[in-house]
Amino acid sequence: MPLALALGAAPAHAAAPTRLRDSLAVLPMVVEGPGGDSSVSAIYDAVIRATRTRLGLRVISAEEMFVASNEGLVARVRDCGSDAACIAAKLRMFDARLGLVVVLNYQLDPPVYSLQLLDTDAGRKVADRVGEVPRGEAPLDVVTREADALLGAEGFVKSGRIVVDVDPPRAQLRLTPGPEPDPGTPNVFTVAPGRYTVEGSLEGFSTEHTEVDVTSGETKTAKLELDEQRSLWRTPWPWVAIGAAVVGGTVAAVVVSQRPDPCFCTTLNGQGCICK
Repeated sequence: MPLALALGAAPAHAAAPTRLRDSLAVLPMVVEGPGGDSSVSAIYDAVIRATRTRLGLRVISAEEMFVASNEGLVARVRDCGSDAACIAAKLRMFDARLGLVVVLNYQLDPPVYSLQLLDTDAGRKVADRVGEVPRGEAPLDVVTREADALLGAEGFVKSGRIVVDVDPPRAQLRLTPGPEPDPGTPNVFTVAPGRYTVEGSLEGFSTEHTEVDVTSGETKTAKLELDEQRSLWRTPWPWVAIGAAVVGGTVAAVVVSQRPDPCFCTTLNGQGCICK
């Protein structure tokens, strides 16, 4: 049976391999047949949709694996067949802690999917999910759903999100404890489940805080409204005081500027001058 092994293009979102306990190498495969077709890159993307919200999981990019495939990885993995220990050994070249082999078999009608999670250190299968693609469902959607269920069952926690609705929008936001905002979205934070304090600050405005509780897979909105801090010269109370004094007599107002700090001074009928 013709066999295609995934090492095609995918979004570049991982750096050069480093030894991380939860780094994951994905090997999508397609068994061609009359039941349909999928590209290996589309299967890879279907898995990525399931992994991107899982905390502590770095997916090795397809580009990294494509480079390795030119050095004979495809043939070596194909020679392993269904031997989990053999495949796990090949994946160690990426410093991958885990491997996920995904197969869509279109020789059958309906097509059959198979997902196999491997522990590369132990050289064994950790978990698997196998079944027919239900009638009326897209095979790639089934791959995403099954990969999500498999990773959840193995303890990979799904992240939550905090979206901050702040006025004025240019305020600086900070999460405690927590990460920096998501790239390109200064008001969105991807976080682990828990309680967080959101702080908004901006020069000339009050600093405001609010607390947010986030559960796994949940998106919460936090609202912050900062009050503008008005200076003496922009607030009406000095002129109100002067107006009240006019009722009882002649008022003179003078700004005493000889002191290091300017002094706003009022006199009533020429009697006295008080500076504050």
